[in-house]
Amino acid sequence: MMLVNPTLILPATQMILGATSQPQQLTQTFAYGLQAVYTGTTISGSIHLEASINHKEDTQGNVLFEGDWDTINGSQQNITGSGTGVWNVGSGAPGYPWVRVVYVDTGSSPDATLTVTGYIRGV
Repeated sequence: MMLVNPTLILPATQMILGATSQPQQLTQTFAYGLQAVYTGTTISGSIHLEASINHKEDTQGNVLFEGDWDTINGSQQNITGSGTGVWNVGSGAPGYPWVRVVYVDTGSSPDATLTVTGYIRGV
């Protein structure tokens, strides 16, 4: 069994700008978890997961084809203050090879920041 230590997939980012994490490859994965941490005086927006089946990167992580990204049903969380959000996907391999986190801002203050960490388990 392969265990991957927690990995920072979106370093601290100003929420007022909106944000999209780096895509995470899920090949040979049977479970993954993502945690978003958001802090600041005023936070207003939503965060969700997107999946892609046709995104392609080479072995060095260079994007060969951006692919099509679709929101994963039930993954959206509205954010109205500091806190955390977790997505836990387990019980069998996901049906998509790529996942990323997208935050859409609707009125956060400049001091609001978002950080996302991922943990992937595979074979």
